[in-house]
Amino acid sequence: MKKIYNIIDSELILRTNNQRLRQEFGEMGSSSNITAEGTSTIFTTKAVIKQINYITVNGVNLIEGVHYIVGADKTTVRISNSGAPVKKNPSITTTILVSYYAGALKENSIKVPPIVNSFTLNKTSGKNTELLFNFNISANDGKNIYWSILRDGKRTPLYSGSSLTTLNGVSTNGLVTTSLSHFISEADYLNNIGKDIPFTLIVVYDLTEDASQLNEKILATALYHVDNQNAVTGYLTIAQDVITTANAFSAIDVSYNINKAPSYVGLFDWAVYKSIAGATEVIVVQGNQASPLLSGTYSHTVATVLGDSYDIRYTLKIKENGVQEYSTISTDKVIIDIPLAPLVARAGYLDAAIMSYVDTADNVRKKIGSTGTVKDLTEYTNRVPRAIFTKDINKAYLTSLEFIKATVNTFTGTVSAVYFVIELPDEWGPVSFFQTLGLVDATAFNKISLGNGYTAYLYHSAPSAVTTPSDYYLKSRV
Repeated sequence: MKKIYNIIDSELILRTNNQRLRQEFGEMGSSSNITAEGTSTIFTTKAVIKQINYITVNGVNLIEGVHYIVGADKTTVRISNSGAPVKKNPSITTTILVSYYAGALKENSIKVPPIVNSFTLNKTSGKNTELLFNFNISANDGKNIYWSILRDGKRTPLYSGSSLTTLNGVSTNGLVTTSLSHFISEADYLNNIGKDIPFTLIVVYDLTEDASQLNEKILATALYHVDNQNAVTGYLTIAQDVITTANAFSAIDVSYNINKAPSYVGLFDWAVYKSIAGATEVIVVQGNQASPLLSGTYSHTVATVLGDSYDIRYTLKIKENGVQEYSTISTDKVIIDIPLAPLVARAGYLDAAIMSYVDTADNVRKKIGSTGTVKDLTEYTNRVPRAIFTKDINKAYLTSLEFIKATVNTFTGTVSAVYFVIELPDEWGPVSFFQTLGLVDATAFNKISLGNGYTAYLYHSAPSAVTTPSDYYLKSRV
């Protein structure tokens, strides 16, 4: 029977009114053209489906729109496992026969390659100028699309990636962002005055069904023209490329230099502008052709704190006599990137006399966190002293199997019994508690969301003695 099916699948192609009627067959679990996807079974055809003639599963005819639908790509049929007899009986092999009027075979269909819609860079001239690359690529039928940006035909790329587009010179691939910038140094500027510097975007891709051959490529070129040296030029550089440490007085030193041709006797104004995180520029140093010093260093400090992430851009601008607007001749920036401090959990022990209270609403004695209402947070905030938390632990405790070993703060009074309390960062995810004898049941803890990114866990099953308080270690719960 299998041989007959194979003949039907591969050979039976009829012509009716000059249309190609094709039949294809497959067995669930052994045929590559049948795959499972969630609660559906996917049958992939060898040609484009123009119209379904009929579909049978184990000899039972299926109804379109009830048991199956044709995919938007016109080469797949999605069969519902609940609406059709697919895998109803594990002991029976599921067989599927698809009869359809066919268009072109997929392997013979014309593939549309990717195209580069645009590849541009900013064209602000001047020494130490930052160039920002932007591009937009349409994938079409291309698979495994990768790109590289090269300068002057050199082999080593300035940047490489797989994103299809950029925004303001930034390429984003998943959670990874890359700033596609390139600085023209002073020496570079002087060596290329009046010339074009070419930059090339190379895109490689493939058009095979299985995306197995990166044997195609397209090129796009953008030119950066270095203007002829004007009568007044200059450059600006920053000693600090990046600041990564929080400091109330982080130093920034901006060096600038204005040059004028020996024969130039005209008037001009110059200024150094500063912009923080893309905000409006402000002038921090300025002068004119008569300034005693046409070079110098603008030094200042900024207060940086944990979590800061922005840049400060400095721009040297010149306005010659008779010109209405300043023109940029050089720019540079310093990146402020201060990582956040790692989150810590706080652990300690609460006096049993504080843990238990009489609820005035019903005159019933309860434990903090037991009502499951907003009253839990109120009681926790009002009754739990912050000084009970004697141990900070970091995220490494989730995998180290190390006991917390917090100490009991008795507030120099008489405390006979205590309950374990810990505030855990929500960012750590669900956590399980363990003692020497093993896992502690999650219901042994009252949980209170503190509304500040932390959740308090209060052990309530039984108090422990002050001299030998119950101790725990933590593990991430998957």
